[in-house]
Amino acid sequence: MRLIAIVIATLAASTGMADAQISCQKIGNQTYCSNGQAFQRFGNMNYDGRGHAWQQSGDRTYGADGTTYRRSGSQIYDSKGNSLQRFGNQTFRSDGTVYQKSGDRANVSQQSGDQKRATKGTFCHPVGDEYFCDPAPDKPQQQRGVQPQPGGG
Repeated sequence: MRLIAIVIATLAASTGMADAQISCQKIGNQTYCSNGQAFQRFGNMNYDGRGHAWQQSGDRTYGADGTTYRRSGSQIYDSKGNSLQRFGNQTFRSDGTVYQKSGDRANVSQQSGDQKRATKGTFCHPVGDEYFCDPAPDKPQQQRGVQPQPGGG
C-alpha cells in the first residue's frame, strides 16, 4: 500500500513538471510561446513586444542587451563566456543549465517548481530560428535586521 502511494506521488510530481514546459509555435513571421511572449520577425530583426530586440546576421544573433550568440554546428557560444552543446533533444550549457527541446522551436531549461512560476516567470530569447527559455531570477528576499530606533543611538 505504501509503495502505491509513493508511485502515485512520484507520477503526480513528474506530471506537474511536464505541464510546466513551455512551447513555442511559429505561424508565418510570428512565434507564440506559451509563457505569453510573442515574437515578430521583420527581415533579420526579431521583436518580442516587450521592448527586446534581436538581430540575426549569418551564424550570429545580437541581442539589444549586448549579448551575442554564435552558432557553429551543434554548438552555440555567447559573449558572456557560455557555450551550449546539443545532444539529441537536449542542449547543455557550460554553466550547468540543461535545456529540453519542447515542441517546434522552444528549448526550455529543466526546472522544478509550480506551473505558474515555470510559465509566467520565464524569459525566452531567439538564437537563430530557435528559442531558449530560462526561468526568471528568484526575487531577493528582504533581509531582516535590527530596525533603526528613533533618535539614533
